[in-house]
Amino acid sequence: MIHAYSLENGASKHLEGEWDGLFPGADSPPAVVWLNLENPTPEECGAVGARYGIAPDHLHAALDINERPRVEYEDGVLLVILRIPISADKQNRVLLRTCPVAVILQPDLAITVCLKEHLTENLLNRKFPGKGPHLAWRLALTLFLRASAAFIENLRLMDEHVGHIERTLQESMQNQELLRMLHVEKSLIYFLTALKGNHAVMEKLHGNFPPEENLGEKDLLEDALIENKQAIDMAEIFMQITVSLGDAFGAIVSNNLNKVMKVLTGLTIVFMVPSIIGALYGMNVPLPGQESPFAFAGLCGACLGISGAVYWFLRKMRWM
Repeated sequence: MIHAYSLENGASKHLEGEWDGLFPGADSPPAVVWLNLENPTPEECGAVGARYGIAPDHLHAALDINERPRVEYEDGVLLVILRIPISADKQNRVLLRTCPVAVILQPDLAITVCLKEHLTENLLNRKFPGKGPHLAWRLALTLFLRASAAFIENLRLMDEHVGHIERTLQESMQNQELLRMLHVEKSLIYFLTALKGNHAVMEKLHGNFPPEENLGEKDLLEDALIENKQAIDMAEIFMQITVSLGDAFGAIVSNNLNKVMKVLTGLTIVFMVPSIIGALYGMNVPLPGQESPFAFAGLCGACLGISGAVYWFLRKMRWM
C-alpha cells in the first residue's frame, strides 16, 4: 500500500488522489512529497521506481527481513536502511525482533519502505521538528531519532518482563520461565545487532555531513546518535544481566529440585522402618512375642517410635 503526504512546517499532511500525480516537477507541486510504502507489492515498487527514477534494488531492499543497515549514494539518490523494533509472532518464540526500513531521499522527495503496515507512520507520528529547505532530510533524521527512542522504550519494557520472570522463578522448578528468559536473551541479541548496525550508518552519515550547512539537521543527527548509543549501552547491560540471571535461575531450579529430592529421600528412609519390621513379622517362622495378645499393638508402637526417632535425627541433621 502507498500513502502520499506533503511535508510542510514540521508536519505531514495526507494527500488525496493518486500518488503518481505527485511529481516534484509538476505545476504547483507540494514543497516536499513523502511516499510511505507499507508492505508494497512488486507492481507498486516498479511503478514508484519508474515514476520517480528510483532503482528497483533500493525499493526492494527493505522487503528482505534480514537486510542489514547500510547507506548508499548513487545518481543523486541517498538510500539509508535502518532496523527498527517490532513485536514478534508467537511462532517465532522470541519476545521482540527487528525489521528493516529503507529511507530513499531526493531533494524534493522522501520515500520510506517497510514490511510492516503503519509502522513508519506510527514511529514518526506524522510530525517532525524544524522548518527549512531540507524537510526530506529532516524526516529521515526524525525517523532515526525516534527509532532509537523506540529501542529504549522496548528495552525498558523488556526489563520489566525480566523482573516478572525473576519473581516467578524464585519458587519455580519448571522450565517455562527459563525458556522465557531465553526468549528475552534472543530479543536482546536481535536488538544489539540492529543497534550497532544503525550506529555505524549514523556515524557514516555524520562523518560526511557538510560542516557549513544544515546545522539544525546535524544537531538532529547527533541527537539520534546519542539516543542510539544509550540504547546500545542499555542493551549490553541487560544482556549481561540476563545471562547472569539465566545462570543463577538455572542453579535455583536445580537447587529447588535437590531440596525436593532430599525430602523425598528422607521420607523414604522414615517409611522404610515399618516396611522392614512388617516384612520380618510377616515371615512364616516362629518370632518373639507372636503369641502375645498385644503383639500387633506393640509392633505398631515400635514402628511409630523408630520412625519418629529417624525423622527427628534427619531433621536435626537438616537433611529434611
